[in-house]
Amino acid sequence: MMRLFLLWVFVMGFSKSIGQNFQIKGFVTDDKGNKVQNVTVVLLHDSLRRAVTTNSSGVFEFKNVRLGYYLLTASHVGFRTVHEIPLKVDRDLLALNLFLLDSIKENEIIKVKAHKQLIKIEGDHVIYDPTTLPGLNSENVLELLKKLPGFWLDADNKIHVNGNGSVTVLINGVRQSMGTNQVISLLKGLPSSAVSRIVATTGGSYKYDASSGTLVDIQLRKRANAGLDLTLTNGVTVNKYLSNRHQLYGAFATGSLTMNTSITYSKDYNYYDKKGKILYPSNGGNNQIASDQVAVPYFGNGHGQTASVSGIHNMSWNITKQNSLLLNLAANFTRGASFAQELRSFTSPLTYTNIFRQKRFTKDRMFTIDMGFKHRLDTIGSILSFNYGWLSGNMDPVLRFNNKLNFTSEEESDPVPVFMWGENAFNGYQHIFKLDLSKHVNKNWSFNAGA
Repeated sequence: MMRLFLLWVFVMGFSKSIGQNFQIKGFVTDDKGNKVQNVTVVLLHDSLRRAVTTNSSGVFEFKNVRLGYYLLTASHVGFRTVHEIPLKVDRDLLALNLFLLDSIKENEIIKVKAHKQLIKIEGDHVIYDPTTLPGLNSENVLELLKKLPGFWLDADNKIHVNGNGSVTVLINGVRQSMGTNQVISLLKGLPSSAVSRIVATTGGSYKYDASSGTLVDIQLRKRANAGLDLTLTNGVTVNKYLSNRHQLYGAFATGSLTMNTSITYSKDYNYYDKKGKILYPSNGGNNQIASDQVAVPYFGNGHGQTASVSGIHNMSWNITKQNSLLLNLAANFTRGASFAQELRSFTSPLTYTNIFRQKRFTKDRMFTIDMGFKHRLDTIGSILSFNYGWLSGNMDPVLRFNNKLNFTSEEESDPVPVFMWGENAFNGYQHIFKLDLSKHVNKNWSFNAGA
């Protein structure tokens, strides 16, 4: 960007009777004679400060200027500080010519350093700024959480914060009233680039169930410019199986209305192969002496797949300066299947083979809607809010268990098959009503109540 400073002033004017107001007018050019627009020109006189901006033709104008001595200066973002130039106004000054020169020498290198903090602590809030991390455009929110200090995800992708597994997830301050698997799918369906910050609150809140746990509020970006922004992301993981993920994210803003929508389809595969030895007492009892234990080899393998379609829609509408309306929709549809088997061969006290097989099928369909209305009671942040939420869906996990014992002993015995299966279905709904009041008494005290 061009950096300029004020060099000199040429003055031309015409006489006028004492006691009348005068006019100051001129134009701004660079050292090559080009007109410069959007330069702020300021006229100073004691406590008086008047400012105008040059138009597309580089022209500025002050009207109704009284007789007296003034200081004239010019400034702009990126301009070198301009010295104030004295000006005597006892007539109309209609042809001021302000010259601006480039203050950066040719081939001169300008270095700008900026530092942003990943973590900031305010009271019991730990605030993370994910924009300081690389790779945001190619990750989802779940992958982002794995990078944050204090966060840990176990093998089932359950979120732990500072070792505490009791975590309630909010998106833009709205609780996601779903099961753990559904919330995980939603976080996988949100791109990291859509997040402005993540706030972790220890000790829970009177508003939510995690009274002894941690609240994690994932706050989405608010667009600075009006319009529609669409992002399509496709990813493939290549290993023994081919996992894939497709995501469409859209953000729309106009005036006081902001909306974020994310739709994701994924198909994830997992597999394992394992082998090893387990120590068993040789006499079949509970002897823990190593010399009396026998190493029994075992082999196992498993594989599974999970297909998921999830979507989340968040809307914020500032109706007036005091009233705002919030809407949050979330849906998740998941179908999974897994198969696992293990084999153990015992030689003492009996010779037999233990074969274990398990099949598991799951179908989850969940839908939530949260609507909220907020009324700001005063200008210092006192808020009265009302929320209504509705959760509906069903989960159909089916487990099939097959265990065969093939005995070989002094007395011949046929294999003993065992087969079990179970189904634990959930199908229902719930309504949630919440009324919250946050009243600021002063800068040190606030009152919170909820029903």
